[in-house]
Amino acid sequence: MFDKDTYCNKKKKEVIAKSISYIDAESFSVRIETAKTFPEGKLHAQGVYNKAIDIPLQEVTPQDKSSWKSCNSVFNNNITRKSLALMGDESGFFQDKIVTKYIQINKFLDQLRADHPDLHELIEDSARAQLEDMKEESLFESDIDKKFVHGIVKANKTAFAKHSEFMSDKNMQSLSFGYLSKWIAECYMDFNK
Repeated sequence: MFDKDTYCNKKKKEVIAKSISYIDAESFSVRIETAKTFPEGKLHAQGVYNKAIDIPLQEVTPQDKSSWKSCNSVFNNNITRKSLALMGDESGFFQDKIVTKYIQINKFLDQLRADHPDLHELIEDSARAQLEDMKEESLFESDIDKKFVHGIVKANKTAFAKHSEFMSDKNMQSLSFGYLSKWIAECYMDFNK
């Protein structure tokens, strides 16, 4: 019969005996983990996630936006410049929406990374692929206009739809416009007026 405590102690002694510089002999331990230790990871690996993830979106106050703007001047300048190019003098509402969504999506992604790292990586992979598509599409556009940006949101919805079985509808919706806000804030590409 297999005694896992005896086995773990034996392996611990073997490793400590090697005097490996980055192993602290006092705190080092050996454990045996099984799929039971990671139930959500097991379900995800089996493709049987039995519940939709529903991470509440953070409420963003005017103070949150003001604080974010003062700490993220480069991203805020990108949002302002690109919003003006897209919407002209009527860009205030659009800018406010982009800042709000940007703050929300980053908090959402932080929580997703902490709670569901495998799903977070799948979402990020889809987002990176979308960014490459946008860059390629923009090569054929003389102007990046409202129609182009609306197309990005629609393409995002399609790209993220493959993850819809794992996430609530509200969370899926936040990805489409949230990643648009990340692109507008973080991407070096500029818009023509």
